[in-house]
Amino acid sequence: MRLLLKICVVAVLAWCGWWWFAVSSMERGVAGWFEARRAEGWQADYAGITRKGFPGRLHLTIDLPAVADPETGVAVDLRSLDIEAKAWWPGDVLVDLPDEPIILANPTGRSFLTLRGQAALRTHPRNSLQLEHMSLTSGPWKVDDPEGNLVSADSLTLEMQQAEASPETYAFTLDAGGFQPGAQARDRFFVPEDWPVTFDRFSLEADVRFDRPWDRSALADSRPQPRRIDLQLAEAAWGDLRLKAAAELDIDARGVPEGEVQLQAQNWREILTLAEAAGALNSDFRPQLENVLGTLANLGGNPENFDVTLTFEDGRTKMGFLPLGPAPYIYLR
Repeated sequence: MRLLLKICVVAVLAWCGWWWFAVSSMERGVAGWFEARRAEGWQADYAGITRKGFPGRLHLTIDLPAVADPETGVAVDLRSLDIEAKAWWPGDVLVDLPDEPIILANPTGRSFLTLRGQAALRTHPRNSLQLEHMSLTSGPWKVDDPEGNLVSADSLTLEMQQAEASPETYAFTLDAGGFQPGAQARDRFFVPEDWPVTFDRFSLEADVRFDRPWDRSALADSRPQPRRIDLQLAEAAWGDLRLKAAAELDIDARGVPEGEVQLQAQNWREILTLAEAAGALNSDFRPQLENVLGTLANLGGNPENFDVTLTFEDGRTKMGFLPLGPAPYIYLR
């Protein structure tokens, strides 16, 4: 009996020691990330870190975290952030986002993201903590700016799943149920009053191969860069408008894509009207673009719908025989 009691005492003390070591390591990792960003010239601050969760969980609450990249002018400011993991394996992490609005700033102004969501990360049990799966799920969410609502939705699901046969490849899925532009966005884009409030569908499915797997170095050093994008389907359906896209792109070390993007649009003239009203399309250029798109639509047999292929080759973008300018750079900062 005495031996059993000693074993229990030693086990309890060992577990207490492990919990303290694990939660301290977790806290040092968070503090180290902020220090590394400050060393790069970022603004990266927080008011404090609180430990809790003993004995079965490792739980950190970061108060008032705020980060800003001076090079891009992008900044994020939160009231708090909860990071939680199982004490016996800190590699599987849950991040609870706050109920209070998250402030998002950029050189053009500020916006406020409000959601009640949770991000989950599952990593391989190795020192590099290679990412196996990541997801973000949320109920109703919205983005506002000082003038009013920009967008909102009933739900959000975003997933990133590592492929078993190719650790550098990840499958991405995105679905926003009940996605709708806010009153301010509708006014800004001159959306007709009788247009539907919500999108029927707003989703994406793609496989992306990077130059290396995502792991802890992606936060501490540099981001993995995409080398191959297979976009199975990106779809947006809103009223009479239907937009679909698919792509197969190879991307070189400079971020220059080679390949094709297929675009399908239903009632494409409505899209031009919205783009022109919003100022995204020059009124003088619209007749030329409408003639070109009308010709392409007639080739498909339906003048209201068109199928086009954008080709990226030798650093240039073409639509059929028409040159459109330089190809975009695809590079993660």
